[in-house]
Amino acid sequence: MGVSEKTITDFLRQNEKWISEKEKQLSEIQKKFPKKQFVKGERFLFKGEAHHLSFEASPDQRIKFHPNAGQLICKVPYNSLKPDLSPMPGLEQDLKEALGRLYEKEGRALLAERTKLFANKMGLHPAKISYRSQRSRWGSCTTQGHISLNWRLAFAPLEVLDYVVIHELAHLRFPNHSRSFWHLVETFCPDFKTRQKWLKEHQSEVDFLEN
Repeated sequence: MGVSEKTITDFLRQNEKWISEKEKQLSEIQKKFPKKQFVKGERFLFKGEAHHLSFEASPDQRIKFHPNAGQLICKVPYNSLKPDLSPMPGLEQDLKEALGRLYEKEGRALLAERTKLFANKMGLHPAKISYRSQRSRWGSCTTQGHISLNWRLAFAPLEVLDYVVIHELAHLRFPNHSRSFWHLVETFCPDFKTRQKWLKEHQSEVDFLEN
């Protein structure tokens, strides 16, 4: 606001190559991870494993999801399902919110359990832990020792979730990304680069949780 049109235009011209590269990367990600559809057979990652969506009629009035043996079973009220057990039109937001509740519940529980485990192993204990939902930031740590973790990590394999926990706990000792910091991370997570790569390649799997 208050910047001249010329300044904006010059900035865009100077960064044209970078912008084009980012647009290309985004296009490739969108092709690889198309928008999730809440239809039978759609694939969702949960705890690192592919689960395929199916629907069941339920007497309950609240939509609930239950993962079971590679299936993500969605229990929907009788009056919200068609005869072929597909959901009625207009339910997508309700389905998304219900699935989000499953990810949040499982994510919080897993993160709390693994943080306690590695805090004891590393001898590093946060002053406070909070759980949030963010698109691509998996964790953070303040200088006051407050760790924030992303419950969306319920979609990832346990070893990947563990990497994020170890990363943030290591920041309690080193509030930077120095060589000493990465050495501490590597001590408890020798293949951390592989786990970083997995997160980068799969983070769009949970874009469906966006409003």
